[in-house]
Amino acid sequence: MQLARAKYPEWNLDGLFEIDMLIQKPAGTSQHHPAMTDGDSASNIRSLYDVFRCISQMSSRCLCELSLHLLLRPSEIVELQVTDVNMQSRILTVQKTKTIRDGSGFRVPLSDQAVKLLNIAISAKKNPKNPYLFESRQQLAGHMSHETVNTTLKRHGFKGIQTAHGFRAIGRTWMESQNVKFEVAEMCLSHKTENSTVNAYRRTDYLEERKTVMQQWSDFITASSQGMSLA
Repeated sequence: MQLARAKYPEWNLDGLFEIDMLIQKPAGTSQHHPAMTDGDSASNIRSLYDVFRCISQMSSRCLCELSLHLLLRPSEIVELQVTDVNMQSRILTVQKTKTIRDGSGFRVPLSDQAVKLLNIAISAKKNPKNPYLFESRQQLAGHMSHETVNTTLKRHGFKGIQTAHGFRAIGRTWMESQNVKFEVAEMCLSHKTENSTVNAYRRTDYLEERKTVMQQWSDFITASSQGMSLA
């Protein structure tokens, strides 16, 4: 933590003390993923784009940027297949999530920026027979590692400060600052509420509301990146 404070004196890292303590808990206990949720969100996003713009491989850069725009879990985004993307309806379907395992899938509305990034990612594919959107360079029919984005962040000095999964915390914090309705914000992250009764009777995925929120989120990212975004 002291090294992080010295390297990034302009950031407010006080909130990470509690996260560090959680990370040191024994296996099986709840853990938080380091994320820059304190301070100015626009500045935090701009610092991420300082990293993204250094990535030479186009598919890896698209993975990093889309991870921030879509707010999916790392495993969900690297396991996406090209057929999961419907450009006509501007909907991406995650076939299985941490909270949805019944095969019904989770619909993700695509912002203008997400559509552009997905098109770039599809164009960057080298093996047309590989079904995955982000194909592995080592395995003929595999996908990128779940740790691809984390490895990039660590390489650029963000170890213990920001993780790929922590992008979701940045997005959720921004939604709270914009007074996005709780149920809609939680659904943007495919979260289930703690109320099992509410979960059992909920019959909507708030898709139309999420379309608006996710476009606003992408617009905020684009403005914060100050021209460094591919989209």
